[in-house]
Amino acid sequence: MKTNFVRYTLYLAVIGTLTACNGNSSGTPVAAPTSSTPSIPVQTSITNPAGTYSISVFAVNPTGSTKPDDIVPVQTAAGSTDSAVFIGYQDRADVDPMGNVPTGAPAGAVAQGQLVEYDLNGNILQTINIPGHIDGMVQYTVNDYHTLWVTSDEDANPKLSVVNFSTNPATVTTYTADTASQSAVTVTDSNNTSITTNVPLQHGGGLDDMKIIGSNVYVSASAPATTMTPSNVSATLPYSTSWVNSASCGTGLCGNATVTGINQPVAGTTNTNGAIQYLITLNSGSSNTFHVTPVVSTDGSTTQTTILTGNTPAILNATDADSTALDPNGDLWIDSQQDGELIHVSAMNPANTTQTTFVLPITYGGISWQIDDFRWVPTPPPSATGSTFMLVTDTSAGYVYRINASSGFTPGQVFTSGNNMIASLNMTTGALTPIFINFQATHGLNFITH
Repeated sequence: MKTNFVRYTLYLAVIGTLTACNGNSSGTPVAAPTSSTPSIPVQTSITNPAGTYSISVFAVNPTGSTKPDDIVPVQTAAGSTDSAVFIGYQDRADVDPMGNVPTGAPAGAVAQGQLVEYDLNGNILQTINIPGHIDGMVQYTVNDYHTLWVTSDEDANPKLSVVNFSTNPATVTTYTADTASQSAVTVTDSNNTSITTNVPLQHGGGLDDMKIIGSNVYVSASAPATTMTPSNVSATLPYSTSWVNSASCGTGLCGNATVTGINQPVAGTTNTNGAIQYLITLNSGSSNTFHVTPVVSTDGSTTQTTILTGNTPAILNATDADSTALDPNGDLWIDSQQDGELIHVSAMNPANTTQTTFVLPITYGGISWQIDDFRWVPTPPPSATGSTFMLVTDTSAGYVYRINASSGFTPGQVFTSGNNMIASLNMTTGALTPIFINFQATHGLNFITH
């Protein structure tokens, strides 16, 4: 998940009002504390407008790791409760979103992050090194329940690491994109003046969050190539809260009002329709490469899109595919983070790029608003004996928080993180209601059943 997304100008005023490596790698544990952290106090800035939730510290940055982001609970079998949880630490001072050690990084910095496995009390079970800038994670349950897929480098040079966490130490096999998946152009890394050539995927960027539907793995096409003069403007009114929805966004208020297109076709690739979601598969043989196939795109000729307001057909213009989630029906939802919207994909079909989508603009106090992660509260399996709780990462602060609801979380309710708060989301109106505010930078969010 990106951490440098655009902040809205009005954000500070609203909050003020509320508060008056490439190749293969072998995972090796590193030194880290092994005790839980119940005695660590919650940061004093955090407040609770809702009043019906409690918050405590689940974990803090372990030795050698910083910047906690994505959270993935793991099961031991289908239908079981969660037995442990993985949290990805990005170490962003040491590795940038293109997988390079940035200029000015600490001496001896290595372009890698860590996966830290915790038990449900916040005790560390193991730490696994992952090459690159860790972003998306999913427990790969198609064949077994001891494998985790991890994407790295969401802006270019994408990697996919397959982790077998049942061995001691865990084993990590890292895959890079095959030639057919890559763009014909290169991009410049602004964080590293010594490296000027980076290879993106067909859409012009890298990979982000992953979800499994059936036996297929789908991944967000992040950091796309965009155009300020899209060819579809004159034909049909495009939809994107980043530039056309002036009623809720306001001229210049979003900070990116000049971005008027998404995923312009990249010469020499199959990206002719603006991919925002790929089917990702591992290539057979010993090449250690993966392949991506566009399955959701932004071109109105291949994606039928419905907007919340008035249900008007329109071209989908999503400039920032990021986190994803599955709703209770198993449908995929995509957070187009920069645009302040969720995109619902009905009945994902990996055979082609013709999907039916629905756009839900997100607002806070009537203002177009960005979120980072989002999740539906799950229905606990019959074997559950405890209450479902939420975990959320405060990336800049280095904290992972546990949140409980006084009357229990209601299955099917949706919660979000981002813009320094945690909020519930009305899936009919798109309106956010904060439950905790004044974090430094909330990112990963997930629910744990036990």
